[in-house]
Amino acid sequence: MWLREMGRDVRIIVPTVRPDSSRRKQHADYSGDIEIIRKIEVKQRLIDFTSEASYPYPTIFIGETYKIDAALGNLCAIVVTNRAVTHAAYIPVGTRRHWIVCNVWDAEQGRDCKSYGCPKELAQFVQLNIHAAEDGP
Repeated sequence: MWLREMGRDVRIIVPTVRPDSSRRKQHADYSGDIEIIRKIEVKQRLIDFTSEASYPYPTIFIGETYKIDAALGNLCAIVVTNRAVTHAAYIPVGTRRHWIVCNVWDAEQGRDCKSYGCPKELAQFVQLNIHAAEDGP
């Protein structure tokens, strides 16, 4: 309850009780007792990039400040994909102290938005294998 009151999304792992000490290895607790579920926010940008070098701006816009702030308790990272969803910038929330607040024009909504931006050198650029996931294991 304490973790939930702190805004954490938790799952309690149901313990098993061993009938006697001779079965201690079969009932060993290797996985812990509580899982804290963390989320990843995914944003698609309509720009083309495959790496830090090809990302066209010095800052990666993450999202509106009020939305990111509300999610920070259970958020572990933000993933920003390119237009084709073949590559992404992975931004851990541990980089938060380096984020800047920017005013960004949202053409879809027709308004300025206060958004976070992360210096691109703090992101890890990765290639996505989405078609492998669609094909199944």
